[in-house]
Amino acid sequence: MENTLQKEEIFNAKREELLRLLNKAKRIIDKLSDTGDFDLVSEDVGNEIEKVRQYCYEGLFSIALIAGFQSGKSTILNAFANGREIAPRGLEEGGIKISACLVKVQNPRKGNKETVKVNWRSHQDLLQRLDETLGMTVRSIPNSETSKRLNVISRKIDETENTKEKELFHQKYYSILDFENPTGKTLLEEALKLELESYCQSESKGSSEVRI
Repeated sequence: MENTLQKEEIFNAKREELLRLLNKAKRIIDKLSDTGDFDLVSEDVGNEIEKVRQYCYEGLFSIALIAGFQSGKSTILNAFANGREIAPRGLEEGGIKISACLVKVQNPRKGNKETVKVNWRSHQDLLQRLDETLGMTVRSIPNSETSKRLNVISRKIDETENTKEKELFHQKYYSILDFENPTGKTLLEEALKLELESYCQSESKGSSEVRI
């Protein structure tokens, strides 16, 4: 308990130090903005500073844990919380049976009951994220008629200004990309294979600049 309190004191001290630096940076940005020479830049930077300030006040941080099914993501999350069982582990212990969800963890205020809020991603959300990540590769697979079809539909989505037509093209596009059907699954596997080959051939692979 004493160790936890010490860590909380260190965290609060570092947060106050960061807030002082952010406030100082904001004052500098405001002065630059008053000159009229850096309006666009100062506005963008000012907005980013404000976002970080809000994160500091809320005590919220985004941590992405990406790994295979039942590979220890919840265990790592619990380790961040000094070993407290805030994320259920393993199916026998009531663990989450799908990894594609957001888990939000926050220290409760004094006297408040601890709760958990899980925001599940819809099937459509997952398809959109896959398209954002692999879409360009999926549409560039050599000698693939399905890849060519997706290219054609993608162009139609960009070209049409009719909202209903755009929605219909989107539905058709995602129905092909859908990992729940054999065609979409094969297409995504091929795209991942190409991405891996590209990575292995990259000059930056194994670079000393990379730190984990």
